[in-house]
Amino acid sequence: MSISANPKDNDMLLRFQSGDVVALEYFINKHQREMLFFAKNILNNLEVAEEIIDDSFLKTWNQREKLSSASELKSYLYVVIRNACLDYLKSPKNRPSDISINDELLILAPETIESHLIYTELLNAIYEEVCKLPEKQKQVFLLSYFDGLTTDEIMERLSISANAVFIHKHEATKAIRALFKKTNPFFYLLLFASFH
Repeated sequence: MSISANPKDNDMLLRFQSGDVVALEYFINKHQREMLFFAKNILNNLEVAEEIIDDSFLKTWNQREKLSSASELKSYLYVVIRNACLDYLKSPKNRPSDISINDELLILAPETIESHLIYTELLNAIYEEVCKLPEKQKQVFLLSYFDGLTTDEIMERLSISANAVFIHKHEATKAIRALFKKTNPFFYLLLFASFH
């Protein structure tokens, strides 16, 4: 997977820099999902992650004239979100009561943040490819791996049998693995570990 910006991103960046709200909406739609994955993986709190994402897009908007490329905008977002998440976790009032000092140090370690970045990129790449699958495969895969629903819950949600859930999940997983094995061996190894 290439993370380089496409021509539309660069065109939108010019509009973004000039204060065009449509361009802001474009970048929110483009990056919001993966940034939410990133923040939620650090915080383990969806509500706080959503607030941080909103604030981070606002900070990025306020710094728009300083951003020279669409990829720099994305990197800036990651930094702002990472810092906001770490500030949140460092605050004693926000720290989970069952977290130990060692766990806290691990959460704040740079290599842990890097692993969250890699995981987020992987999830975003998977999501983009899953959306291209046949509709039932896509639904089952997203409900299972992204929403964490059980087979019974998926059966009820989609009105299909357990066997159908298994087949759709298996076919979707096989297709995604095959694609990443061919196009991105590094992500394939991560994917194999995640969905083995």
